[in-house]
Amino acid sequence: MKRALQNITMKRMKIKRLHRLMFYTLLCLAKTLPAQEKVHTRSDEIYTCAFREEITLYTDRSLYAVGEEILFKAAYQTTITSSKRFSTVLYMELIKPDGTALVQQKIPLENNDVSGHISIPENLLSGIYYLKAYTKWMRNNPVESYGYQLVKIVNPNKSEVSKSANGNGNSSAPDFKGVEEIQGIEVMLNKINYGPRERVNVVLHANAANSNNFFISVVKKGAKDVTKTWIESNVKWPTKDTPAKFYPEINGVTLSGKVLDASHNKAVEKAEVSMALLSHTSYLLKSTTNSNGEFIFSLPENGQVHDFFINAEKEKQELAIEIDKEFCNKPVHLKALPFSLAEGEKALAKEVCVNTQITRAFRQMNNSAFAEPKEQSDLSFYGKPQKTFFTDTYINVPTILDFIVEIVKEVKFSKNKLVPSYNSSLNNTFNSLPYLLLLDNVPISNLSEVLSIVTEKVDRIELNNFGYVLGNHSYCGIVSVFSKNNDMAGIELPPNSMFFKYSLLDELVEKPAAEDFCERKDIHFPDRRNCLYWNPNLKMSSGEEQQFSFFTSDVSGAYQIIIQAISEDGTPVYSERTFNVE
Repeated sequence: MKRALQNITMKRMKIKRLHRLMFYTLLCLAKTLPAQEKVHTRSDEIYTCAFREEITLYTDRSLYAVGEEILFKAAYQTTITSSKRFSTVLYMELIKPDGTALVQQKIPLENNDVSGHISIPENLLSGIYYLKAYTKWMRNNPVESYGYQLVKIVNPNKSEVSKSANGNGNSSAPDFKGVEEIQGIEVMLNKINYGPRERVNVVLHANAANSNNFFISVVKKGAKDVTKTWIESNVKWPTKDTPAKFYPEINGVTLSGKVLDASHNKAVEKAEVSMALLSHTSYLLKSTTNSNGEFIFSLPENGQVHDFFINAEKEKQELAIEIDKEFCNKPVHLKALPFSLAEGEKALAKEVCVNTQITRAFRQMNNSAFAEPKEQSDLSFYGKPQKTFFTDTYINVPTILDFIVEIVKEVKFSKNKLVPSYNSSLNNTFNSLPYLLLLDNVPISNLSEVLSIVTEKVDRIELNNFGYVLGNHSYCGIVSVFSKNNDMAGIELPPNSMFFKYSLLDELVEKPAAEDFCERKDIHFPDRRNCLYWNPNLKMSSGEEQQFSFFTSDVSGAYQIIIQAISEDGTPVYSERTFNVE
């Protein structure tokens, strides 16, 4: 039992050490950085010059219609020469040139490159927009250092144009890089002219390629403008004595914030902060604020937006909790190019919109499959309870106090705390400590208020009689009370606490490199794809040959096979090949 208790203790201490671990790990990595990027530290702070991260964005096209999905590739780079990658979460946004966020999502950054998609809202006005990508660590640096990608979006149902697309860009905004043609890449086709729904076989040969990671899209000619694909930023990097506000997310999404004295608005050190996930009972953590009143939590991997509860306590002080924004809200002024469509673009934009509407209509008619919701464990964060007491199976007693006294013999009361009874089987160093008291997974310090709850409002009480470490606090066990209506049995919130919503990781669904469309001519489903092929991660070294294939659609016209990459010196390069569908 001693060994089991030690294992439990060590497991729970991992969360406690997260804040400290990131600091010491970065400090140890100072030896792997160039001399000019030495890690500077003082007390528990990390400096922004510790290392840099960069995100470069690619998309399958430049021209979209509302309701479509933007397929993107985010290439991650860091100045750390170690193979260790610190950031595991990528923040993606679709924004206006003035920085106004329209779509926001958090996706896992499991490798140095990640691909996904962003859905364009149906109600957007026609205009120039940008994709914006960054990590939490990058929020310590100027917003101009983030990854950006320009996209042109058309709404055929509205004649208005987005007001931010008026050409009044800021003169210090990032500008477009020059794009060079890839040298030494041969694109070979089995022929130039194809019919509808015919397979196209492509052979790529690298004679003298200076990059081994390529991004390929096959779209209608004119749908992708490579000259506005890359953005150069004139970043004014912070000085070396600037302490970092945001730490890298080394193990999924984190939530950070600060505890202040409500009267004097000063940071409160060593305040006890508790946070619980209310959608299910598998998450509860505690942390202690540092000298700047800051705290940080590592969140679970469940997706979507969830309801959380947070509470701060220190010597009965009146405290205020400030939670850092989920997404970066620093102002940015990108080039707001005037929205216009040339004669050739008008026909292409119309075709893109028609294709989108037809495809959506037929998919809705044929889509009878719906994604099943993910199963969530009913177990609490402490696992299966040792004992469960359902109130309806026992004699009717007025309050929880009476119920515990009469039924839960393992627990007794001492100095306004729940402590083990003398006849408890618990016999270790935790025996002198109190129980952790929870009400609907929310930690409660006001014992008398919980004990006065009417028993009829309570569904069950779960008891764990083993030592438990949560943050900087140790307990002899856990007493968890669950109300019948999941409403905390009607008691008031603890002081210095609040409920709030916070989004976790979005599920990353990668689009296939090529959709498997049938070659049969009598198929009733119309093939009106605006992107025939998208491969965001094709590896090819010098002297190597790669092959891929895709089907043409029902739409005739000229198409382009566009190959993009970043050369070893950081210059964006591309190559293209045209073919026709008759």
